[in-house]
Amino acid sequence: MAMIEQGIFLVSRYRNLMRSNASPEVLVQSAKDKHDFIRLGTAGHPNILPETLAHLAKDANRYVRKTVADREETPPEALALLAGDVWWIVRMKVASRSKTPIESLIKLAEDEEWWVRLHLVIGNKNRLPKKVLARLAKDENELVREFATDAANADVKERRSAAADQNTSPMRLAQLAGDTDVLVRLNVAINPRTLPMTLAYLAGDADRYVQMSVVSRLKTPPEACRRFAEDQDDHLRYLAASRIERDKVSLDTIVHFARDTSRYVRQIIASERRTPPEILALLLKDVDESVSRIAIQNPNIPRELLA
Repeated sequence: MAMIEQGIFLVSRYRNLMRSNASPEVLVQSAKDKHDFIRLGTAGHPNILPETLAHLAKDANRYVRKTVADREETPPEALALLAGDVWWIVRMKVASRSKTPIESLIKLAEDEEWWVRLHLVIGNKNRLPKKVLARLAKDENELVREFATDAANADVKERRSAAADQNTSPMRLAQLAGDTDVLVRLNVAINPRTLPMTLAYLAGDADRYVQMSVVSRLKTPPEACRRFAEDQDDHLRYLAASRIERDKVSLDTIVHFARDTSRYVRQIIASERRTPPEILALLLKDVDESVSRIAIQNPNIPRELLA
């Protein structure tokens, strides 16, 4: 009988707490109540302060912690603590919270429960790093893979569009120059608003089409293009050679290009007004007739050689 009366009393206290306009000070005290039922009601009270929720995030009762994880008012540091909770339901709630720190979200991406990983993608897909989304797109769970792939694709399309948009700020373009998607970087290389320093950075890109776009840009610093004089790709060397007059390269570089294996590179040197007469003399005897024909038309060709 006593237990029934105690139960009725607890229910009455709980109802009064939830119906009342309890002050934050009163809720601080009820958050320390020995009865789980009261602390649970406190965690869900509309007047509770973030610091009281942070206190309840350490509660021994998992339903109290679940309620705390569900509250928008719960501070980031409390959510970070709950991200390591032993109950996966709590971790699942934390995974979908917009205030959860990025570091905690990255850890939750490797959670053993697929429900946690799924809620992470659904609730925080716009905050997750691209590498994390890419990893989740290969998740062992089909639903996680599907949602992560959709999120990753949507994000890539947005970045590609921003990289191609001429209204995008130069600073944003500089950020996108380090993107993992090659089409994003290619769009940055082509964008008229891209700064010379960003183009110089992209000159070191691993993709040759990005490199070709960079070398073709007038704004690209000459020193960033010199590296391509030794490149294995004929097209890149041709584009680098095409910049000779514009970049005022050294005579050593002109001589280097005159010995290139590509006839198209040598054709450029044969037509270049800065090419020394002695180099033109060599090009006049080039194994490729197209090179020698161009060299003959160069105004710097010695007359005695023409005779």
